[in-house]
Amino acid sequence: MVKPPSYITKNRLGIYSFQVRLPTVITRYNPHLKHLLRFTLETRDKAIALRLARRKIVVLDSIRLLFKDDSKSTARAVELWVEYEKSIGTRFGWAAVDEFLSELDDGDRHLLEAILSCQSGLDSQKALMDENAVLKKALSMVGAAGGVTVEDGDDIALRDVRDKFLSAKLSNDSAKSSIVSYGFATSVFVEIMCALSKSADLRVSSIKAADVRRYVDLMYVWPKNHKLNAATKGMSYDQIIHLLTANAKPESGVANVESLSPRTIQQRFTIVRELLNYIEHAQYSIKPNLGSMIKFAGHGGGKSKVDRASFNDAELKLLFESDKYRLRLHKRPSDYWVPLLALFTGATQSELVQLYVNDVVLESNIWALDINDKADKRLKTKDGRPRVVPLHPQLLKLGFDRYVDKCKASKQVRLFPEELRNERDQFSSYSKRFNRFRRDVKVGVAADRKVDFHSFRHLVSTRLIGAGNDEGVVNDIIGHASRMRSETRKTYSEGAFLSVKYDVICKLKYDIDFNYTKFWR
Repeated sequence: MVKPPSYITKNRLGIYSFQVRLPTVITRYNPHLKHLLRFTLETRDKAIALRLARRKIVVLDSIRLLFKDDSKSTARAVELWVEYEKSIGTRFGWAAVDEFLSELDDGDRHLLEAILSCQSGLDSQKALMDENAVLKKALSMVGAAGGVTVEDGDDIALRDVRDKFLSAKLSNDSAKSSIVSYGFATSVFVEIMCALSKSADLRVSSIKAADVRRYVDLMYVWPKNHKLNAATKGMSYDQIIHLLTANAKPESGVANVESLSPRTIQQRFTIVRELLNYIEHAQYSIKPNLGSMIKFAGHGGGKSKVDRASFNDAELKLLFESDKYRLRLHKRPSDYWVPLLALFTGATQSELVQLYVNDVVLESNIWALDINDKADKRLKTKDGRPRVVPLHPQLLKLGFDRYVDKCKASKQVRLFPEELRNERDQFSSYSKRFNRFRRDVKVGVAADRKVDFHSFRHLVSTRLIGAGNDEGVVNDIIGHASRMRSETRKTYSEGAFLSVKYDVICKLKYDIDFNYTKFWR
């Protein structure tokens, strides 16, 4: 009797499971990952179990190759993939997947899509490999008989040159988030071009201008998160293209499915145009000027984009008069303080979460935040964002200065040490928790109303300018670079300017009852 491989096991009911031991170099970067990765294959058929298990091994190996020596990114990618696979396997089906996806930030969603693209086409790969083997054998026989030479150093498979293009990006130290975006945009382009040409091994010399035009047209109606949404989940690129082109009104996309946003389309076009220009500049055998055909026409299919709004008074009461604040049910200091700091400073989420303890300063008897890019901190722009922002008296009434003193006593370096950046330099864990809290109190759940953490920034700016305050002073508080801000700064000395900003900050008034807010202890 042949012993089954170690990566599948069978329980007493005869149902097979997949299992594999993850290396320590991955699990040590992610405490949520267990050393033994295991989940059910939901089949009693050994042949099916082997096929499913091997698919998972291919995905894991693809993740490893995608991130190479970056163990932190590999660990996050594996965690996302495992969570997705387990949500699929629950009895709640798509509802569980939808809930899982709703908690992901944009970076994780794009990363997950890149991971899932490793799975696309695996069902047809064996047939393609068999076909390619036959073709290679036939071509080798022709070559042996003195026929034409089929290898051309100036021609190359589109998939291969795409890998060279991404490798060049990596060697230029492009940001990981950019590499993920480049990888996903070029992967979709390659798969669509291969599907349109009916060739899994499309050579760059065989790329047709007509197919490039069709790619452009398809992008305007291409479903958002096409591998994850219910309408196109599990479909091949051929099937999605057929679904879109079979539509009576192709410009409207797929019914009840949101298409890519205009911004996403424009970003993808920029990346693909760069890929085609790279191929041409490397002097591969490609038709000239194909990249110039990929232009954004200024419109996109699907739903119209909903602009981000400021929080209104009702939403602010739902947030800050919730049981979370009245009973102080927060598990982390950041969950309590960061929204409050944003409410009274207009600072961004990352500016607040990354603060050091010594960034909270007392100058001229005024408590303030020194928002800077020292040490490992990041700011969006060097000219606009570094600034000192006075603290509103309400924050001190709630005990923020006492919290800072406690941090100093315990010799903390960071104000919120529990918050760490992910592999894309984002505080995604905090983002997820805030968005979960926001949805739990029914803020921003309507489809026609978009609010998120950045809405605090809009709120403070709108309230202060709307109250007739000097726009240059407000821009310095918010961190907007402007000519008025520069001129206003020249008018005052540093100490006097801090006092002026404090007077403006104190004018922030909200219809929130903080009398029942429980102090942080």
